[in-house]
Amino acid sequence: MSYEHLTKKIDRQTNDMEALYDVIKPYIDEVEQMPDHKLKACIHEQAEQVQRLLRKQHQSELQQKEQQVFNLDSEVEETETKRVTMRSVKSVALF
Repeated sequence: MSYEHLTKKIDRQTNDMEALYDVIKPYIDEVEQMPDHKLKACIHEQAEQVQRLLRKQHQSELQQKEQQVFNLDSEVEETETKRVTMRSVKSVALF
């Protein structure tokens, strides 16, 4: 990579960072002026939302794993049933 290319890339990143800061700045100002008890309440509320979301995702993953295990158990059970049936058929055929 040339020096010129890297310089342009850095300039673009700098512009992106400045634009992001310009968008975020009003929110930062709002939070800085918020009383402590309101800020704590806001943080607590957001923490509860994150906890609910994570719990929901965790439950979904557990259900998927449970289905996988249950399906494997069903497949093993079916295989065993077929094996027993085949043995019975062979036994009957020998008599």
